[in-house]
Amino acid sequence: MPKVDSAIIRLTPHRESRIINYELREKVFKLIKTAFAGKRKQLAGNLTKKFGIMKEELLEVFNKLDIKPDARAENLSLNQWLKLAEYLKRSIN
Repeated sequence: MPKVDSAIIRLTPHRESRIINYELREKVFKLIKTAFAGKRKQLAGNLTKKFGIMKEELLEVFNKLDIKPDARAENLSLNQWLKLAEYLKRSIN
């Protein structure tokens, strides 16, 4: 018989969205979906390919937001995703 550890967790969604602006909300979800589409890939590479952003420009934005140049999608906090979407909103269609 295999030894297995397990746990039960409870997830409680926020009653109110942290993203008030509907247009920005859609862009945040599109950005996150695109970022996680390239499994185990660096975030900068995924976003430059999909949104046509120059890598140097994207790395400047990363620097402003305290995101490491070699960050992967799973490394960002929700707050960083929101700020990144705000900076890139013109590029996300």
